[in-house]
This record gives sequence, C-alpha cells and structure tokens, in this order.
Amino acid sequence: MHKIDIGPVTGGDDREIYHHENWIEDNYGEGPVLAFDHIQIPPAWHSTLPPKTDYEQNLLESFWDSNDLTDASRLASLIKLDKRHDGIQVYIPDGIPADGQI
Repeated sequence: MHKIDIGPVTGGDDREIYHHENWIEDNYGEGPVLAFDHIQIPPAWHSTLPPKTDYEQNLLESFWDSNDLTDASRLASLIKLDKRHDGIQVYIPDGIPADGQI
C-alpha cells in the first residue's frame, strides 16, 4: 500500500488465540520464528490490542538488543487489525542487518 521496505518479513499461523485473559487457546500453529517485523505501538493504542505473549517477548529478546526494546515493542505479524485501529501509526525501528553486513 505505502511501498515501505521493512526488510525480511515473517509469517506463520498463530500459536495462540487470545480470547480473554483467562482463555488463551493453543492453536498448534508454528507461529513466527523470526523477529524482523519488530514495531513499536504508541501507548494510546495498547488497550486495543491483545497482550504480548511470553513467546512474542522471548522472540523479541532473542533477536534484538535490550536497548532496542520498549514496552511498546511488538511483532507486526502477530497484530490483527480491525476497524478500531483505523488511523494507527506505528514506529518501525532500524532493522536487523539482513544482507550479511553489520
């Protein structure tokens, strides 16, 4: 849509489906295996998203330095957008070197 190059992207079926804080359904999907799609969500939008799972946090921590991560850090591939998110703007941090150059 906006032709923004964010580098390598990840995908995979959801590992879990968040229904409610007391009901997180195991979906038996592989889920993402990379964290190249790190984005930061402005605090005003946090309440419109399901909470970050332990798997998501662990994946972010395994790919990114701690100084690159904030409470706003999420994986874009795990965010499902709907009408409530109309107008959302996210920050895309500098990516992990994907071409072998550091």
